[in-house]
Amino acid sequence: MYLIPILVISTVLQLLAVYLAVRLIRITGGIKTWVTIAIGMALMALRQSLVLYQIASGTSEANIALISEVIALVVSLVLVLALAWIGPLFINATRADRTFREQEERFRLLTEAAFEGIAITEGGRFIEVTDQFSSLFGYQRAELIGKQIAETIAPEALEDSLEKIRSGYDRPYDSVCIKRDGTRFQVEVCGKDYSHRDREFRVTAIRDISQRKLAADEINRLKEFNENILLNMFEGIVVEDRDGYFTLVNPSAAALLGYKREEIEGQHWTITIPEDQHPIVETADRRRAAGDSDRYELEILHRDGQRIPVQVSGSPLFENGDFMGTLAVFMDLTARRKQEKEQDAIIAVSRALRNAADREQMLPILLDQMENLLDANGAAIALREPESGETVIASACSVWAEWKGGRLPAGVGVSGKVIASGELYTSENILSDPLFARPELLMEMRALICVPLIAHEEILGALLLGRKHPFDESEIRIMTAIADLAANAIHRATLMETLEVRVRERTQELEEANEQLKELDRLKSSFVSNVSHELRTPITNVMLYLSLLQNPRKANKRDAYMGVLQNEAERLSTLIEDLLTLSRLDGDVESERKELHVIDALIAEVIDSQHARAETKNILLQHELNSEVPAIMVNREQLIQVITNLMGNALSYTPSGGHVLLSSEYLIARKEPHISLRVYNNGPVIPPEDRAHLFERFYRGETGRNSGEPGTGLGLAICKEIAEQHGGWIEVESDAELGTSFTIFIPFHDQAVTPAVN
Repeated sequence: MYLIPILVISTVLQLLAVYLAVRLIRITGGIKTWVTIAIGMALMALRQSLVLYQIASGTSEANIALISEVIALVVSLVLVLALAWIGPLFINATRADRTFREQEERFRLLTEAAFEGIAITEGGRFIEVTDQFSSLFGYQRAELIGKQIAETIAPEALEDSLEKIRSGYDRPYDSVCIKRDGTRFQVEVCGKDYSHRDREFRVTAIRDISQRKLAADEINRLKEFNENILLNMFEGIVVEDRDGYFTLVNPSAAALLGYKREEIEGQHWTITIPEDQHPIVETADRRRAAGDSDRYELEILHRDGQRIPVQVSGSPLFENGDFMGTLAVFMDLTARRKQEKEQDAIIAVSRALRNAADREQMLPILLDQMENLLDANGAAIALREPESGETVIASACSVWAEWKGGRLPAGVGVSGKVIASGELYTSENILSDPLFARPELLMEMRALICVPLIAHEEILGALLLGRKHPFDESEIRIMTAIADLAANAIHRATLMETLEVRVRERTQELEEANEQLKELDRLKSSFVSNVSHELRTPITNVMLYLSLLQNPRKANKRDAYMGVLQNEAERLSTLIEDLLTLSRLDGDVESERKELHVIDALIAEVIDSQHARAETKNILLQHELNSEVPAIMVNREQLIQVITNLMGNALSYTPSGGHVLLSSEYLIARKEPHISLRVYNNGPVIPPEDRAHLFERFYRGETGRNSGEPGTGLGLAICKEIAEQHGGWIEVESDAELGTSFTIFIPFHDQAVTPAVN
């Protein structure tokens, strides 16, 4: 009778154990022990249930040991009690672990979502960093773990940063860090130290503030720039707060009010405005508070009590929609009216100068205008005479009228000093000024001003004014401006007066140039005609003898004809070569190809080439050496050609038994040092009528035509061109007793060259 209750209770306890084990499985995530217990208890409960069913149905009378069921009941009871006691412990631990994990996840989300990079360090090394921190430095997270902090800090900020870390500094500070690629960037750092299980850690948050620094620097720069603009503007500028106190006063405004900036800033506007003008300002302030800008005129109060009329332009200042104050710009109307007066005066003088017909009318008008404008007692215009440099009083009026026409040496007197220096000169006590040349003309005058007349950077003269009281700055500005107008007007008048003379001179120059062009045209026509003639003759002969060579009946004269053809070909070649030489000389192709040469060496070279020809004609060819002749800069090829042409002519026209002499000399010709090259022969005299044309192209005088010697008439023309390209010239002398000599003169510029030794 005890078996059934025992089985029922045991089954319930086993099911309860299964329930508790299943809960532990869910809490612990499936530990094997709880799974085993749950399965075992479930099987035992199943067995007990089966036994109870059999007993209840009467289908089985199995012998069931009571003691084993009691043991199963006790085991089930103990197991249930154990599970009931262990369960809460696991539940609390699991909840704590879950809470820890949730907090850890929240912390991770917070750090990952933060704008700052966060790192944990121990002993100066990184042990954990966020993605933001590693990307800020250009590393992967794993690359930073274990790296020294000092490797990420710029050298200039390293010592300060490490000191703050060592001292546990826990307030934000600025520093400079280094990215992986070496780039420096500015950061804001904040760190906290903490201990855990006898270990010391530091949590550091870092933020890149490079852009913020740049923006702040730009804002400060713009602020400074704007303040500099305000402080340096010519107009007076003040900034007031909403209560009417000055927060900024620029130097122009302070000077106009008679205060220093530090004296006026912080004061209320009422100390600068007369009481009767207060309603004007108060009305304007109400308009500005409503957001309107305005412009009006009123009088301000100078520190000494003087009232100054000004024009004010005011604008409201707002910040986040709130009225913060006023910015006011004001201009002294007295100065503007004075400027308008100056402009009117300048326009009047300019109009008067334009209406003057010439300089004689212009100067008195100018002086009269200046006297009336500046209330002067005397006025004069002094002009510099270009030829002598003296100062001439071109016009004067009033007490200085008798000074007109006077002359002073250059640099003498006030006007002479101003003309020499080009600088304005003023004196407030001219009686004691030693520069004034005519003290007897002063009378009651005490002040003097003298302004230079400068046009196109040329000092033409000076404008002088004198009166009883000194000239102020505005009057000096007026006089300086009018002096510029007067100088340009005088310059134009002088140009107009000399224009006719210049036109006549230019016309004469053009006429002379036209005559030269006509002569050049005549020479060109003559040259073309001569070239055509000289070319036609050998070409005609060549064609003639070529046709004769083709005639079979003239075969016995073939050698003679070939000799003529050879001579005509050589003549044609020489003519063409001479024409090409002249063309090169006209184009100045080789004028710069000059080198240092000894003249006697060049003469000797040509003599060697012509010696055989001289022996053939029984002519004595001599060279007179001169060791005192220095080397000279010449074009070697051109000078060789000159010597060859002159020597060739001498050998051609000297009869058998005559002699030819070549020599050089260092001499002074036309007041300059020169080297001369002389070729002499005792041949026939050149008639005077031929000498004037010897150096013309294609000209052959009577001597050349009668000699029978071949020639083109270009050799001497070439010599003349070469001599002129060397800066020299050529001369000819011919006399029955002295013979004929051609001499070329070349300037010698290098005096430091040692005379050549042959």
